[in-house]
Amino acid sequence: MAIDYLKGRGLSGEIVQKFGVGFVPDQWDLVRTRFGRNNEAQEALVTAGMLIENDNGRRYDRFRGRVMFPIRDRRGRVIGFGGRVLGDGTPKYLNSPETPIFHKGRELYGLYEVLQAHREPEKLLVVEGYMDVVAWRNLALITPWPRWAPQPPAIISRPCSVKPVLWCAVTMVTAQAAMPLGVPWSKPCRTLTTAAS
Repeated sequence: MAIDYLKGRGLSGEIVQKFGVGFVPDQWDLVRTRFGRNNEAQEALVTAGMLIENDNGRRYDRFRGRVMFPIRDRRGRVIGFGGRVLGDGTPKYLNSPETPIFHKGRELYGLYEVLQAHREPEKLLVVEGYMDVVAWRNLALITPWPRWAPQPPAIISRPCSVKPVLWCAVTMVTAQAAMPLGVPWSKPCRTLTTAAS
């Protein structure tokens, strides 16, 4: 089901692998039983936002039946996840909560992947969702800038030595995440509708 969804969105196997996109089945205790075999491990998973502990002390998986997008910091370490539900469940997108290592207002999904290709990017295209980022990067394997593309929702620019316009999209977990980069941006983000949407 997840593979069909990703193929239906026009994503190549190469791009899915590059972004580490995965899937977690619709089970309440898969992560808990696989990675939380003792109380200490389960407590670490609760702290990391992978498990939820209810008022009765019962622990269960936060992410169930979702395509998973690992959120990496600038050094490539996975610090959180975004999950897109398959089917009609809600919420459509579910993010990791604030944790000791993941702060939504400080991270840009896809920035690590951009920095692997361009050490000092001249421009960053900022789009709203995880799939928007991955779809834009998937299209970039074909052309540096889609000829049919509408005006981008926001361009972050700063002086640097890289001259080509950046091909990859980056999404903000929150709009304020762009500010710590020390780069200006001129207007709020809006969702980009692409051929892959």
